[in-house]
Formats: sequence, C-alpha cells, structure tokens
Amino acid sequence: MPTKKMDMGDFSEDFLDEAYDLIPKLERSVLELEKDLTSKDSIEGILRTAHTLKGTCGFLDLTEAKEIFQAIEFFLKTYQREPTKVTLLFTHHLLQ
Repeated sequence: MPTKKMDMGDFSEDFLDEAYDLIPKLERSVLELEKDLTSKDSIEGILRTAHTLKGTCGFLDLTEAKEIFQAIEFFLKTYQREPTKVTLLFTHHLLQ
C-alpha cells in the first residue's frame, strides 16, 4: 500500500490562515484584560489561543514562535494559581 507523503506547505498555509484569525482574537483578549486586570474570562481566552498557536508552531517546528506562546501560557498560568493581579506592564509586553 503506497503511503502519501505529507506536504508541510499545506500545513503551513493552514497555520497562516488560522493565525490570521487567532492573533487578532489574542490581541482583543489582552486589551480586555487591560481594562479588567482580574478578568478570568480574558485570561482563559488568552490561554486557549496561546495554547492552540503553541501546538501548531510545535507541529510545524517553528521553535521561536512556539517558545513565545509557551512563555505567555507559563506567565498566565502563574497568575491563575496566585492571587496576584496582572499588571499593565505585563499586558503591554503581551501586545508587543
């Protein structure tokens, strides 16, 4: 039985399409978080989006991008566990 070789170009194109949808969503969630630094909905939205992008970047071997989304996840999970408020400086860095 012949095996079909996967075309990573197709995956890359799908990733770009997905990223074009998810990056603005991530940005909107960060802006919402900036308005309410204790917003669990905003934090969870950022985490979901960052997790999705991190996984896709890992699959496509986009190491630097994966590490960025991994860092976002790490910091937000830390804020979820600790009763600390997210600072405006942190949200500013997320938007960069």
